[in-house]
Parts: sequence; structure tokens; C-alpha cells
Amino acid sequence: MIVTNNASALKRQLMLEVAKATLAGTLLEDVEHIPVRVRPRGEESTRCCIWRDRAIIRYRLIAILGGRIEDETDEVKPLSDYAKEALARIVLEKPILTVLDESCTACIEANYFVTNACKGCLARPCTVHCPTNAISIEGDTAKIVPSACINCGKCQQVCPYHAIIFVPVPCQEACPVDAIDKDSRGKIVIDFDRCIMCGKCVRACPFTAVMDRSQMVDVLTRLGRVEMNALLAPAVAGQFDSEIEQISAAARKMGFDRIIEVASGADAVAEHESGEFRERMSAAEPFMTTSCCYAYTETVRKHIPELKRFVAKTGTPLAMTAARARREHPSALNVFIGPCIAKKQEGMDNDDVDYVLTFEEFATMLEAYGIDLKDLAGEKADLEGGALGRGFPVTGGLYKAISHRCSDLLTGQTARIETLDAKSLKLLKALPRMKNPPCKLMEVMCCYRGCIGGPAVVAEEPVADKRISKLVERSLVK
Repeated sequence: MIVTNNASALKRQLMLEVAKATLAGTLLEDVEHIPVRVRPRGEESTRCCIWRDRAIIRYRLIAILGGRIEDETDEVKPLSDYAKEALARIVLEKPILTVLDESCTACIEANYFVTNACKGCLARPCTVHCPTNAISIEGDTAKIVPSACINCGKCQQVCPYHAIIFVPVPCQEACPVDAIDKDSRGKIVIDFDRCIMCGKCVRACPFTAVMDRSQMVDVLTRLGRVEMNALLAPAVAGQFDSEIEQISAAARKMGFDRIIEVASGADAVAEHESGEFRERMSAAEPFMTTSCCYAYTETVRKHIPELKRFVAKTGTPLAMTAARARREHPSALNVFIGPCIAKKQEGMDNDDVDYVLTFEEFATMLEAYGIDLKDLAGEKADLEGGALGRGFPVTGGLYKAISHRCSDLLTGQTARIETLDAKSLKLLKALPRMKNPPCKLMEVMCCYRGCIGGPAVVAEEPVADKRISKLVERSLVK
């Protein structure tokens, strides 16, 4: 699992504590002790004191248990009560994100700031180029008046000493749809009418004040007791230093009755979407965008409704796979395992999906079960994907799968969006009005480099890319 900082290390530690206690059947008795074990007396605290550390950990555990922090009405409610609710829970209600405002540091508004590298030079281009006269010289240093600054960045561009920096609010900067605002205390608030559940804010916040609620306890309490299918996202092949067959064997060892590669659903999406693309081109439609990324289709639904008629009507690979699994095994619960927080939302919207686990949660479960992938003999999944479907999680994978079937319509056509941000949203909003769109087919992915760059991955993107390429090559040989 990626542990790039102390925040991700703490998240992993807490998830592992909950997973082990759940498997041992001691969650109700043990959960109250986790904050003390993680922050024992005498060790250095992260914040002002160990008591605040423990209080913040308590709230993090509520989210890991699937609770929503904003719904708390009793601050002395024991963690064991939240654990009881998790063990008895049938369905997790929306929204999937929760905000721990006690952890939010109320970051100052994004602004430009003059550092001590400023020399108060004679040229002073910052004052000359500022369109609102927001910069003055006090002593030998430039000063920016926040109330007059419009954040145009011209001062930063012209400073010869690079003495002016931009200080962002990480979660707001990461959000592609401006769904994050601040309340009167400066704490962040998510507007769920605008939010697309992409999880970029979860990954960006250095204080992990934004968290996704987990269904890990729900799955752990049912594994081995009821019939369950593990639906492995195509991106899983890039996450671990092991073969896809070993990952399948590990899921079976945990207690999943069937292992189904969602790459099989991706193959179906490619075939169906290729046919849809041909139909649209025959009807002289100007272009079509893909539909496999749930965060993207939510973006269209909430923010660019005029683009909706150009989006493929084909379901996502998860929707295709879950529907087939439900038809063939109606009594089994379907558990999707993937890199995406938006898929948790999709799972709530799709009756064929019962639970969604992230790769972070799956990796935690591997450790809790004491499973070392390298020690396992490989086992094929009950339903495998083909080479093209297995290549879906990397940017360009879907485009390649469609162009494989529609090469006559896509000669010279190369267009894709590999991450949703302000620039790509501007293009998407302009597409419906273009007389000559830049492409006939546009692949759109929310996360950088595709699903391998999701907010809940456990491997770096370049590493995951190489592993998936290796699997695709091996699949082509079959």
C-alpha cells in the first residue's frame, strides 16, 4: 500500500485495527481501545496534545465503521455503538463522503504571498503589472493587500526572484467542479448537489479532513457466511507485485465464492460502445464521448447537461459485470473492489452492486487475514477478461478497444481527457457548441492517467501502468 506521508500511514493503521478486530469477533469490545493503542501515553503527539489526537482518531474510526460524522448528535456516544450499527447495517446511505471539521485547519483563502526572498528591487515589476494596485512596497519588501488582490498571478509571473508564491487550499484546488466552500468558521463544506464523488479532495487534503465512509466491516462480517462474488476492477492487476491469478486466489482464500474480473464487463462495454459509435456516426452525429467513468457521467449530469446527448448510453464495466453476476448467481452478494470512491456512489445507485471496497481496504484485508500474495499459487478467476478489457484502467485503454473495432471511422482521430480539471471542463462545456469538434470519439477519465490514478490506489501510477501492460501482453498471447 502507498504510504507517502503520516496521514496515509495513520489511515492504514486504523483500518487494520478495525479489520483485525472484526475478524476476531472482538470489534465491540476492542474498538474503544484503538485510539489509546494508536496514541499511547508518553509518545509524541501530532497536534497540541495526545488527548486531541485521540479525539480525532475517534472520528476517523467512525468513518471507517461507515458512520457519517456530520450526523453525530451525541459527542459521548461510544465507538462500540457505532460498531453495533455497522455490524447490523444492511445498506449504507448517501453521501459516501464525510467531513471531519475538527481536523480541518481552516486554511486561509487561496492567495498570492510575498516571501522573504523579495529584495524590494528598483524595477518592481510586480507593482507595475498589478491591475488592481494591490501591491505596495513597505521598507524593502513588497506587500500584497488581500482585499484588493484578484489572484491573477501577474506579480508571480514577472518577479525576477520568484519571491511570490501561490498558496492554495488543497481540497478546493483539487475539486474540478467547485463543490467545496467554507463556512463562517473557515471550515470546508461540500455541496453534494455539485459533488461528483471523484475523491480528489480526499487524496489532496494533507489533514485528511475529507474521508470516504467504509463498507469494510459490512463485507468482513458476511465473508464465509453468505454467498459472495468478488468483482475485481481491471486496475487491480497493477496494484500488487503479483500476478492477477494470485490476487484471485487471495480473494478466494478470504472467503469469496467466485472471482469475477470486471475486465470481462469492460470487454462487453467495448463491444457495445463500438456498435453505438457506429450507429451515431451513421446518423451524422458530430461526436461521442465514452461513458465508463462514473465521476465523468455525474459531471455531465450535474454540470454540463447540454453534453448528455453526446455521451454513450452504454453502462460502465461495473454495471455490465454486476448485471451478469446477478443474472447467473441471483442469491450471491456482489462486492466490487476498485480504485475509485465514485464507484461507492455508483454501487449505491445500482441494485446489482451490494458493496464497494477500495484497493486500500482490500490491501488492509489481505494484511488482516495474514495473506502474502507471493506465497499463493495462482488461480484463474471464474470469469476472466480479455486483453482489451484488461487494458481499460490506463488512459487510452477504452479508446484503443473501440478503435480496434472501428478503425475505419477513427483514422487519424486521437482525443482523450485523462483527468477532470478546470481546463478539461472548459473543453467539455464547449464541445456541444463546436461546429467542428476536435474528434469523433473522446475518451474521458476523471483521474490522472486513468483508473490507475484513482484516489484509493495502493501503487504509484507508473508502476501500475507497467504491470497492466505486462498483463495485457500476456493476455494477447492466449
